[in-house]
Amino acid sequence: MIAVTGATGHVGNALVRKLVECGYSVRAIVPPKEDLSSLEGLEVEVFRADVRDVDTLKEALTGVDGVFHLAGIISIVEGKEDLMYSVNVSGTQNIVNICLELNIPRLVYTSSVHAFPVPPKGVAITEETVIDPQAVVGAYARTKALATLAVEEGIEKGLNAVILFPSGVIGPFDYKISEMGQLFLDYARGYFYYVDGEYDFVDVRDVVDGIVAAYERAEKGERFILSGHLLRIKQILYTIQQVTRQRLKSFKIPLPLARFASLFTPLQKYFSKKKPRFTGYSLYVLNSNTILSSQKAERILGYKPRNFIDTAKDTIIWFINQGLIKRPRLN
Repeated sequence: MIAVTGATGHVGNALVRKLVECGYSVRAIVPPKEDLSSLEGLEVEVFRADVRDVDTLKEALTGVDGVFHLAGIISIVEGKEDLMYSVNVSGTQNIVNICLELNIPRLVYTSSVHAFPVPPKGVAITEETVIDPQAVVGAYARTKALATLAVEEGIEKGLNAVILFPSGVIGPFDYKISEMGQLFLDYARGYFYYVDGEYDFVDVRDVVDGIVAAYERAEKGERFILSGHLLRIKQILYTIQQVTRQRLKSFKIPLPLARFASLFTPLQKYFSKKKPRFTGYSLYVLNSNTILSSQKAERILGYKPRNFIDTAKDTIIWFINQGLIKRPRLN
């Protein structure tokens, strides 16, 4: 039996699908009131537990042969710092402690490339990059750095764990609509305003392939970056136009204007339920160094990120099948 925390998330539900496909018995650990739509139709055992509740979490992990820890809070807006710390850091520490206490044979922790400090322009982030919570920007990055260090401290105590660092995850099975999923939806629906910048984006299916390969092949204590392709936002929009064969409207916002607009992000929650398009953190990420190297994962795990146009096409098709956008004539 394999346990997966965060099983209803984007990477989580895609991982559950992959594990079931590979013949594993899966225990999906989900919060008490979590919607289970993303797991519908999958032959899994569902266990309701919060990673912050040690007693129920311990019960959830009893008797398993391995744990895939993906539960976490992602936020690019202010106001969720305490929640992110309690789930991302304290929750991960609970996972580590319980795995050690129960002698669970294997833990695979999915961190984030945001856990690494951003190096100077032109310098690639690798697995050897030192993790320093004080050297990263933003509460989310800080919590992922702290959580990663908690796992590495567990490894020093004898925990058989592997840590993975995916970049910006996109692709199908995006039930909760991620930030990048929302970009696809907004643009494919016919109008979009954006700030051009670049980031490394990776297909969720490639990420879960890497996660499963790490569970099966990687040695204790190893780190692996699971990156995809460094893309400008403008390239992504052009690719969406290619796969939909539609002339879609977009408007580029100058960076200084977007930065000014981001100053009012904390007020937006009082006037709109929509996620803010521009925040100080998102603008920082799009305009900082995100050169990543997945050579280690390629060499050891057989990791191979697919062509981005295939990801874009499959993502659009998935959103169409979910009834979230109208059906265009696809290539």
